[in-house]
Amino acid sequence: MANPWIRLGEFYTAHEASFKATTYIVTVLSMLGGVGTWAWKTLRDERPDVQIQLVNPTRPVVVLENVSSATATQIKYAFALVKIIGPEIGQLLQVPIGMFDFINGHTKGGPQTIFDFPGIAPADGQKFFGWILVTCPTCARVRYYYAYINFGHDGWYTEVSPQRHEAIAKQLKDNGPYSGDETDKVQSVVAPTDRIKIGLP
Repeated sequence: MANPWIRLGEFYTAHEASFKATTYIVTVLSMLGGVGTWAWKTLRDERPDVQIQLVNPTRPVVVLENVSSATATQIKYAFALVKIIGPEIGQLLQVPIGMFDFINGHTKGGPQTIFDFPGIAPADGQKFFGWILVTCPTCARVRYYYAYINFGHDGWYTEVSPQRHEAIAKQLKDNGPYSGDETDKVQSVVAPTDRIKIGLP
């Protein structure tokens, strides 16, 4: 079969551009000088920072956590999960981009669903692997994650740097072709010591 990670890479490229565009205003402020410099410093010192947690191992959901003291608004997160076993291996799960209005400093938002959308009905034991992005217009960064989900059973996730994200994406593409059960092949790109088990809320 065709290498699904090429398609996933294209999906990532399109969404990353959209996510990075939300932080454009922060970059502009940094170039203004004068009052702009003061505004940039103030914004930089108070910029929100939103992280993702996956909870509920049998049917994972998303919890968003603002680990800064500044309020995060217009938070946006996206999943790109690929089926890695069975006849539909390589098929991209159609999870809509998620939005969250605001999260005050040092508080959490959610849980937000992943699998409760029209047309999404995974069978027990269906396995997924892919990436997650989260940010907001004034957030300090775009955060990147990879996740493995054994639906109905368990799973794990890990946060990675932008550079590590690119390296994993390349490794996944280079490891093809894919067929049958690719659980071991795709999980091998993240060391067991780096995996965060999806736990109870």
